[in-house]
Order: sequence, then structure tokens, then C-alpha cells
Amino acid sequence: MPVKSRGKLFAWGAGHSGALGQGPSEDKLTPQPVPGLPEVTAVYAGSASAYALDEEGQVWSWGWDAYQHLLGRGIVEYPLPMIPTVLREMGHKHTGERFEGDGGVGEPGVVEGLPAVLELAVADSNVFALTTEGEVWVWGDRAGLGIKSKHSASRPQRIEVLSNITQISASDDGLTFYALDAEQRVWSWGSGYEGELGHGKRRNDPVPKPIPSLQGVRSVHAGNSCAWALLNDGSVWFWGHGQGLELTVDNNYRIGEPLRVDALDEIVALYVWRAGCLARNSAGETFAVGALLEGVLDISFNDQLVVRAEGYDAFTHISLGDNHGLAIDATGQLFSFGEEENGALGNGLCAEDEFHPPTAVAGMANVIYCNAGNSFSFAIVSE
Repeated sequence: MPVKSRGKLFAWGAGHSGALGQGPSEDKLTPQPVPGLPEVTAVYAGSASAYALDEEGQVWSWGWDAYQHLLGRGIVEYPLPMIPTVLREMGHKHTGERFEGDGGVGEPGVVEGLPAVLELAVADSNVFALTTEGEVWVWGDRAGLGIKSKHSASRPQRIEVLSNITQISASDDGLTFYALDAEQRVWSWGSGYEGELGHGKRRNDPVPKPIPSLQGVRSVHAGNSCAWALLNDGSVWFWGHGQGLELTVDNNYRIGEPLRVDALDEIVALYVWRAGCLARNSAGETFAVGALLEGVLDISFNDQLVVRAEGYDAFTHISLGDNHGLAIDATGQLFSFGEEENGALGNGLCAEDEFHPPTAVAGMANVIYCNAGNSFSFAIVSE
């Protein structure tokens, strides 16, 4: 869960969607302050939008507001539409014309109608807000609303069946959602075709229900068509599509109920990315799980499920984005790693297919929180 210290928000990377807070813009290759925001305590990246919490628990949103109106401010037509980077580089300009369903690009503004918020979870088509009272609010596509509905929600509405919730999680490009309650049970709803609901059946369910086989859960983490749970005893459990981990049940990659990952023990923290994760154990050792992580980390798996990742032991927080990642060490120094495309690493470079191991980002000291998104990045700096 994000820290409660506050600071100034910086952003860099792909600017075409307005996710850097300045409207549709050129890519920024080094960290730049996000205008129009107070000091914030946490930041979250969507696929083409972004969100932050201030110290009063208000949610701020900005970026592309297309289709499901993910900024949560109602059905609004903002002044400028998004133009993809490739078209902008070819000389295309804003003409005022819009694609159907494109609400345009919004600059930072408050999402009205919410109680004080503790944390957010951002999916491809929904945004979830966990309040200080343990309630869950949602806006976006009908699949995530927690009820049977024929309509999406352009403003926040409460999921009535969920109460006393302590954590929420949603895959950035997935359609399955999770909540952890005060009794340490995991609730799931949404898409279940790959077994990612954890109920043992391959079917969708729009209404949240607890996963009966999971008890004593410390944290839950959504991946792509899969999910992970860290239990109080340090064990790690997985369900959903297991091909990325070469996990099967009865020779089937679709794992319908939580399955213990035997190679992981005494784990205290998980950082999940798609079908893989970084896992930290009680001795402070970090392990990479799932060969798909080779696209983000400077690690070779050599046909192994779990490999040691010594170069990540020193980090107190890690965020894994689309094809890059961010990390903070004990001194508050920010590091970036992975592909530098669109300037997402903040190192002044933007070549395609250029990969970097963890490297300190210049000028990014006293960082209290970071989030890696879809070719763009955020860091909160305490002043």
C-alpha cells in the first residue's frame, strides 16, 4: 500500500495521451513536474491516463478519457483529442474532429463524489477506489461494477456487496478484479474464462464472491489472466492461465483454483507483472518468477521457473510497467530499468529496443513512491 508521506509529482515518457498531465504533448525524456496538482501521496498509471491521491484522500485524474470515461468526471468532451505519437511525428495536427467515443484529453482535476480514498486500482477499462471506511467505489466499464449492468459508469459508484475491504487489485489490461477483506479472504469478479476467478469454474461472474479455498491472505495481486496471493505463512499461491510459468493441473494451463508455487517460501513481498513477478523473502533475497520477465529485467532464466535476482535486493519498492520498471532504494534514490522507448527510463534517451539494467535516474533523490506505466513513468519527490 502506498506510503502516506507527500511530495511533488514528476512524470516522463510518452506524452501523446496526456498521461504526463500537460495535455497531448511531445515525449519527455527526463522527469518534469506535473502541473496543476497539490502535493500527493500516491500515483497510479492507466494505459493512457493517470491518477493521484492527495493528503485529504481526494482522487485526481488526467489523460485520455475515451470510451469508458475513465477520468471519472462524467461524460465530458475535453478540448483536445489524442493523436498517437506516430501520427503526430508525420505532421498530423489537432483539427477538432473526434473519434466516436473519444472524450478527449483532460488535464489534472478532482474526481467528485468520493469519500476519502486510501488507495486505487487501475485496470484497462475500470478504476477502483478503496475508501478509508473499507468501501470500494468504481467507475468505467460495466464488467467491473460489481453488479449485473447493461451500462458503464462515467462517475464513481459504490460496490454494495463489498465492505471491510483492506486491499484492492486489478490487472492493468485485464478484466478480472480482486478485493481482500478484514477477515483475510479474497473476493473476485469479472472475467473467468482462464480460471482467474479462482472458483474452479471457467465462467464470468459480474458480482464479487469470496474464493473459498484461500484463507489467511496477506495480499492479493492481479496479473494478466491470472492472479497471485501471498499468505501470512509466507507461501505464494497462483491461479488463472499458467502458461507463462509452465504451471498446469491435469496437463491443462487453465488453473481454476489457487495452486501453491512450491519454489517460493518465506516470501514477504510480491511485485507482479503480467504472468510473472519479483518475490522478496524474509532474508531480503529477491527472486524473479516467470521467463516473460526477461522483457523487463536483465536476467536470463535458462528454462527455469525461478531464478535469483541479486541486483534487485537493495530496493525497498519496485514497480513493473509495460516494458520497463522503476525502483527505490533505502536512501530514496530512484532507479529505472528495461526499454528506453519514448523516454520511459528518464535518462534522456528514447531509442527502440535499447535495454538498460537498473540505473539511477539523475535528479530523482528523496523519492517516496513511483509507478511505471505504458511507456511513461511517475515519481513522488519529498521536498
